[in-house]
Amino acid sequence: EILKVESFDELYKLLGFEYVVESSGSLRRFADDSFQLVVSGGVLGHVKRDALPILVAEMRRLLKPDGWAVHSIDTADHLEHYDRTVSPKMYLSFSEATWRRLCENEVQYINRLQRGEWLALFRASGFELIEEEARPVDISRLNLAERFAHMDRADLECTVLRLALRKAPLSSQRSFPISAS
Repeated sequence: EILKVESFDELYKLLGFEYVVESSGSLRRFADDSFQLVVSGGVLGHVKRDALPILVAEMRRLLKPDGWAVHSIDTADHLEHYDRTVSPKMYLSFSEATWRRLCENEVQYINRLQRGEWLALFRASGFELIEEEARPVDISRLNLAERFAHMDRADLECTVLRLALRKAPLSSQRSFPISAS
């Protein structure tokens, strides 16, 4: 039946899916504990840094007990997608001021969160890490900006982060705050 559909609307109807675009990014329209699975691919790296704690907490709120979240997060410098001569982690060498002035824009915003920051964010929101896959790249030729200089090298080398997370019971939550820098 799936192979016979001629549009996404037909596919969604067949599978009982609802395509939702909420320009504000709010998930409030959905009830607590209403989904078994939340999935994202190539999206979270483009969400404004200050909006992430609320968004990730909302994902947890939506999940049923023992529900799952599966995310693929592109932590590479997207300039590399267009120019293969650029390091996939070139943005690690830009100060915050340079990044804001030259690269940060509304067309293709990148929040520059690194692997350890993502893991801390999900833990702080009540997720348990079940499985992780990180795709590394050599960054030995980069001069790291101050914001990244103290971070774990393995975290900085990660260009793609794939996470399988489970909604942890409230009693097992611990606080791991994300830095606002």
